[in-house]
Amino acid sequence: MPRHPPTPEQLLAASEDLLYEIEMLGHTAQLLYHAKPWEASTYWVDKTQYFAMVESFATHARSLMGFFYPSGRAQEGEIYATDYIPGRHATRPFRPAARRPSHNLRL
Repeated sequence: MPRHPPTPEQLLAASEDLLYEIEMLGHTAQLLYHAKPWEASTYWVDKTQYFAMVESFATHARSLMGFFYPSGRAQEGEIYATDYIPGRHATRPFRPAARRPSHNLRL
C-alpha cells in the first residue's frame, strides 16, 4: 500500500519535533566539547554525567540521520526531510548522490 503524504498540519507539528532534535544535538555537542575529560575524574557522578551526554548526543544524531537518510521503505505516519520538498513525496528513502572526497579538508 502506498504511503500517504503528510498534511500541512502534520508537517508543522513535526517541525517542532525537528527543532527539538536539532537543538538537543547542538546543546549536547557543546556540553561534550566543554566537558572535562572523564578519565581525569575518579568521581562516579562525573563519569555518569559524561556518558549520559554521549548517549544523548548519539540518540539525537541517530534520530536526525533517520529523518534525512531513512533506511528501508518509507513508513506510514513517519515524516522525512523529503516531505518538506514540494513535489517530492517520500515513497522511498532519499539517497544522497555519491560524493567525491575533498582534498581541501582541514581537520
